Amino acid sequence: MEENCEDERSMQRLRKATMDTVTRYSEDDNPFYHDERLLDVFCIIGRFSRTLGMKGVMEQLYERKQFYQLAEFYVRWGEVYAEEKDKERFNEVWNIAVSVGAKPLSRIDEAFR
Repeated sequence: MEENCEDERSMQRLRKATMDTVTRYSEDDNPFYHDERLLDVFCIIGRFSRTLGMKGVMEQLYERKQFYQLAEFYVRWGEVYAEEKDKERFNEVWNIAVSVGAKPLSRIDEAFR
């Protein structure tokens, strides 16, 4: 999505839209709180963030148990450490995913080979 932004103004609008979406749907009583589409929005924020970055965004989501049982959350979180070649932290994320029973387990097995 962000690759379609042609100028700074378009990027600012995308940032605002992502923050508005997160603010609106990230209350734990919201039916979209664990929706994978909202995870996509958080991933955009992680790519934009100059302070937290993707790693910080994923850690905050984990701390507040958002997407806690969604396999795709752990896959994307693990990708951050795979890119950094941090095998120890990558394996920690895999262990967390298995221990919480993230679903579908087949997605975890496929991604963390």
